Amino acid sequence: LKSHGISASQVVYDPFMGTGTTNLTAKKLGISSYGVEAHPFVYRIARAKLNWDIDRDCVTEAVARIEASVRNQRKQVNGNLTQRLGGEFPELVLKCYEERTLFDLLLIRNAISLGEFAPEIAELLFVGLTNVLRQVSTAATGWPYIAPRKKKATSLNKDALFEFSRQILRMLRDVETVRDEADPSYVNTFQRIINGDSRDT
Repeated sequence: LKSHGISASQVVYDPFMGTGTTNLTAKKLGISSYGVEAHPFVYRIARAKLNWDIDRDCVTEAVARIEASVRNQRKQVNGNLTQRLGGEFPELVLKCYEERTLFDLLLIRNAISLGEFAPEIAELLFVGLTNVLRQVSTAATGWPYIAPRKKKATSLNKDALFEFSRQILRMLRDVETVRDEADPSYVNTFQRIINGDSRDT
């Protein structure tokens, strides 16, 4: 943007936005932008990255509520975990996680879904949870394949709840850092992002 002399009086359009790096950079430089992304999951990541008005206290309170919910439900586990998880996940997913880890991920997902959090908080929590999935999986990966028979020693016995909470706080710090480094004029800009096909916009 700088090398092409794009100024605050102009508007940037990214027809294949991806996770919103162009739009994020434009916002940081005080330039308005539009972005279009067809993939709904990737679009959600961009939306979370561009939300600079998120409240730290609300995020930390949400994380604390999720932690309490997961710890409470861990104590109430009755019956066979294998059977319960088998009713929730396909066989490939079951092979990629230790049982206790997968159960914690399920509890975190449910706590986010049932937590009645503000939409921007729920978005951040959702993106954070998806980011943790690979970190706590025992399956080795090599693009584009998952190899559940090959185990990653680094993921054994990782606490999914701890990793989730740590990831959310990292993401929150990242958002705050980018916002604090931004040109103050960003408050006068807009970033309109659309989940759709660029040919239709």
